[in-house]
Amino acid sequence: MKYLNRGYPRSPEIMLFKRVGSAGGWRLNLKSEKAWLLHPAIKPSRYLELLPEIHQAILQAQVPIEQRGYADINLCAWETFLAKST
Repeated sequence: MKYLNRGYPRSPEIMLFKRVGSAGGWRLNLKSEKAWLLHPAIKPSRYLELLPEIHQAILQAQVPIEQRGYADINLCAWETFLAKST
């Protein structure tokens, strides 16, 4: 059975975008080849421990090669990268 003539549930991201947008909020679309983001799909305690070091490395434009091109954080790559840089 279709709910409101939709075959699939509505995307939470789209619902949030529409709600926040109608309240005056903004959505940032990164359209530059130089722009990127780093998203933690999960936040284990090790991620939280490394976060200050990850932040400092990013501020210095230092990123593991294995992380490049991926939005979700590659925690193993960061652990190895940070261990080598200390």
